[in-house]
Amino acid sequence: MRKPLPDYNDPSIVYSRPYGKLSPLVDSGHEQLNTHQFQSEDNLHISDYEWDNEVTSSEQLEVPEEDTFSFTNSVYDVDSSVLNASPAPPIPPVHRIGIDHSNSSNLYVPHNETSIERSDSETLSGGSYADKKEELIDEDEYAMSEDGFSGLETASFNNSSAYHEMQEVPIMHDSLVVECPCPLDLKNMLGSIVHTSSEESNSLRYTAVTCNPEDMMANELKVRTNLFDRDIQAAICLTVGQEDLASFALTLSSVMENVKHLTMRKKSRVWGDESWKKVLTCIVLDGRNSVHRNILDLLSSIGAYQPSISKGRVNGKRVLAHMYEFTSTISVDEKLNITTKNDGNVPMQLLVCLKEMESGTHDSQRWFLKGISSLVRPNICLFVKVGSKLQTTSVYHAWKSFDVNSKLGGICGKTVIKTGKWGKKLLSPLIASQHCDQMIYNNLRLPYDSCLGYISNTSNALYGFRYVALLDEFPYPGPLTQYFARKETEGQRKGILKANAYVAQEQLLFWKVVTKKEARWYLNYVPQAQVEVKAPESMAKILEGRRGDINSRFSLAIYILSDFFSLWKTRHSFFRFLMIAMQVFIFGLERLFGFFSLANFFLSFHFICNSTSYKYFNPYGSWGQVLFLIFEYIFLCAIFSQFVLAMGNRSKGSKTLSLISLLIFTSVMIYYLFCIFYVSLVPIFIHSSHGYDIFGDNYFTNVMLPCLIVLACYIFVSIISLDPLFLLTCLWQYVLILPARIYMEQVYALCHLHDASTLNDLDVATSNDLTDTYRNEKKKKFAMIAIPNADMLNSIYNSTLRNFSEDSDCESGSSLNRINANSVSRTSQDYYQDMRTRYVLVWALSNLILAIILLQVFKGEASVNNGYLKFVFWTFTAFICLKTVGSTCFSAIVNLASFGAYLQRKFD
Repeated sequence: MRKPLPDYNDPSIVYSRPYGKLSPLVDSGHEQLNTHQFQSEDNLHISDYEWDNEVTSSEQLEVPEEDTFSFTNSVYDVDSSVLNASPAPPIPPVHRIGIDHSNSSNLYVPHNETSIERSDSETLSGGSYADKKEELIDEDEYAMSEDGFSGLETASFNNSSAYHEMQEVPIMHDSLVVECPCPLDLKNMLGSIVHTSSEESNSLRYTAVTCNPEDMMANELKVRTNLFDRDIQAAICLTVGQEDLASFALTLSSVMENVKHLTMRKKSRVWGDESWKKVLTCIVLDGRNSVHRNILDLLSSIGAYQPSISKGRVNGKRVLAHMYEFTSTISVDEKLNITTKNDGNVPMQLLVCLKEMESGTHDSQRWFLKGISSLVRPNICLFVKVGSKLQTTSVYHAWKSFDVNSKLGGICGKTVIKTGKWGKKLLSPLIASQHCDQMIYNNLRLPYDSCLGYISNTSNALYGFRYVALLDEFPYPGPLTQYFARKETEGQRKGILKANAYVAQEQLLFWKVVTKKEARWYLNYVPQAQVEVKAPESMAKILEGRRGDINSRFSLAIYILSDFFSLWKTRHSFFRFLMIAMQVFIFGLERLFGFFSLANFFLSFHFICNSTSYKYFNPYGSWGQVLFLIFEYIFLCAIFSQFVLAMGNRSKGSKTLSLISLLIFTSVMIYYLFCIFYVSLVPIFIHSSHGYDIFGDNYFTNVMLPCLIVLACYIFVSIISLDPLFLLTCLWQYVLILPARIYMEQVYALCHLHDASTLNDLDVATSNDLTDTYRNEKKKKFAMIAIPNADMLNSIYNSTLRNFSEDSDCESGSSLNRINANSVSRTSQDYYQDMRTRYVLVWALSNLILAIILLQVFKGEASVNNGYLKFVFWTFTAFICLKTVGSTCFSAIVNLASFGAYLQRKFD
């Protein structure tokens, strides 16, 4: 058993610090260590090994005061050059007998024994190496092979008894549980929590999970919240994939600010001083070798990760995920500044789930919802997009919405674009247009959906579910079972639209919650739960970001329409059922209208701009027809070029061409807007004396009036939402970039429809560079493993602090793994690409045929103010007006509820 750590926080005691096999500094004045002279490696024999851990000299260390502690100049910091310069410790016997260095997975077996080959899923039986290990190696001298320090390049030390201590740890259903001590420097930074909650801050709890997340409860795995019998009100999940260090630090620090706010709500019946015990922050990392190495260093710096204890196999079974549990008061912001308890931080319960394989965000949600949440049993599950910044009260308002509405099954928060100080980022037309689009979505679409009960289209950075609404209700399968059923049929060929529906993630899960059998859950929009995100600053990044949204939106529409009759199996009231059914029907009409958006915009451009060629609407004289043909041919060439660019290039590989296309579409839009104003307004002033009616069958009534109604709706919903300023600063950028959004974003997204499908099947294996652990044959439920000692832990910890704070490289290194890995079979790739080609052909030809037919029907002067033009403009206006009614009802309900709560508090 390992020796207990000394109390370094007691200033009245001066401790000596053993260095074991380390060579002393020349000018330090220390005595030379008394070490045995070992024979050469070729002449070594097991009986000749003698381990000398005796220390003949020591270094007197004074523990600094807590308020003067600085990790950059720590008295506990071990000079890595001294460690690296010291003679390498002798190779333990297990390296000489039992392991072939050319293949570490092959175990040496004597000539009279039969070699056993084992797969990832097999477990070593009796008579295998697990039996021979007891004969060859005694527990006191057993040492493990070299661990891989993922992301800790400066802390790659050789394992030996000088740096490790043997510890007996339990094995539960082939899953390993280890309590690893906390580094001394980290304990000094944690503050008073080390004394008040010593059980969870003095050590890091590590669990090597060898089962699937669905089997974690059946295998009797436990987390610290179970051991402390804590009621978790909110479990916050951060799924980390390709995100960089700064984005992760920003989100994690904002979560801690929310936990701090909960502890300050003194009058709440649920929250208060000990509120941090009711919130669990889960960080699910997608792939041990795929996630950015500095993110692991950051987690190490706050105490939630230690690479030296990770295991590759437990009793012959491959480890699928590594779970680390720790309670920390250390936070790191987006500028990589470290704050501690002295800066006002509160404790935060952290659970880091590091998946061994890279399997995508959908699989990360599976580990959280079906695995971790089944053990924690939280009241609500919240998902926060990495890279977003939560407002200080967002978690509270999200929880409060569930607390006051017993039938609320899910919520989504309000996402806003980061505009910088004084809105300086709005000087960029791209950011301004995205900001305007997001604000219209927040003020118009989300309140409308929330009023009807189902949020049909969301890409929000914050959303959550009531956990009981996700569970099965015998004998009916719940939303989680249906949502993750795709993993059970992994590898089977499935339709591309169904596969892309899973890219929608929370949108599909929202539908599963609303249509849960024999239930009546509904969804709601919580504008107080606000999240700030950073908008893409180039067209190439916008195309990449919008690709998944557009593809999943269309595929989700197909999925919902095909699964509509599941709504009949719920227990919704007749009024709620009627509203959701109407919402689904309108949602389908919108998707159908959007399917022909390419033809609709081009036809409206042609009919309106071509009107300037005729005498009543011609401002250009003899140049009217020529100018129209020039812009129309440029427009057609730009549309055609988008298909070529999307099929043959990535967005990042054609930045110049994307910028040129953006300028062309913007120029076309300027010409188009001039023609709209001219043909709608000028005839009123010129021909008003000749009986020309303002309201009648003319361009003003059929084109300008619908546009004015839409603008009035935008202004109205923005005023009742108390946020109308964006219309003055961003509306004109939004309108000018509209054709680029229609043609560039949709064409690029649908031409990469297959990429979104294959992303769901991503399954990138990692290298087996971790050590194996085997069950003790004498004590079946335990195993002996090597735990780094205090000096080793402290040196590794200080190395991680230097790594993530000094390294400015924040790009993920997983792209190389993704390219080299054959994650999707060639047959599946051909299938998805073939389906992509068919869909793009049907979509493009449908729009082309519609445009050709209408151009032939409305020729010459018949194209002026024709019926199709009226249909397009008034249909779009009808959709906006309907959403305005829903948004108004939502605002009225929210305001009445707030007023009623105010009166109740006042009279109580």
